[in-house]
Amino acid sequence: MTKIKNSISIIMPAYNEEENIEEAITSSLENLCKLTSNYEVIIVNDGSVDKTFERATNISKNNPAVKVLSLVKNEGMGSAIRLGIKQAKSNLLFITCADNQFNIAELDKFLPPFLDMNVDNVDIVIGTRINRKYTLFRKVNTRVYNFLIWLLFGVRFKDPSWVKLYKREVFDKISITSPGFFWDIETLIKAKREGFKIKEVDVSSYPRTRGVAHGSNPIKIVKTFFNMVHFWFQLKFHK
Repeated sequence: MTKIKNSISIIMPAYNEEENIEEAITSSLENLCKLTSNYEVIIVNDGSVDKTFERATNISKNNPAVKVLSLVKNEGMGSAIRLGIKQAKSNLLFITCADNQFNIAELDKFLPPFLDMNVDNVDIVIGTRINRKYTLFRKVNTRVYNFLIWLLFGVRFKDPSWVKLYKREVFDKISITSPGFFWDIETLIKAKREGFKIKEVDVSSYPRTRGVAHGSNPIKIVKTFFNMVHFWFQLKFHK
């Protein structure tokens, strides 16, 4: 596709992704340069105890388009993304993970709603996985999670926890307070309340081939549930 005028920042939180981080950065750079002349890749090391930070930093030394930020301890995805957003310079922000389960080559599917002559005035584009292969536990967990989102907040999304592209203006208007995985639901609900328009597009996903997934960790699931309830109380009683 023809290069767009918009600048793009890829924000990529990473926790113990030493086996994936180099490929994730390289793939991002190879594909961003085809889409725009103004781009950056922001890696936020979320307190990793492996060589994630060192390997990302080695790449950044030879490429000014790569920025590496770091949290002293593992604070959670929401905290890492919040830091990345603060440092991002572009007017389009794409948020993905460093596990290579999303193919950055499909980023071009998110861009049409943001082009200069677009009449839909979309502010957020959510990627919806069309080929998910979950374990039974993951399927049940996902369905319960999405049901609770609908029950508590009255909103439905096909795949609210996957990759997303945002206009910068969204984060100029709203802030992320949830430190963990609930950050994306919090953001989408706040965005809808502020009148931002959200679109969903179908994209592929790929199984993790290296490293350890953290999303199905029972402790993180419980923390996400409590963050959800806390956010519900905030909306209910602190309008």
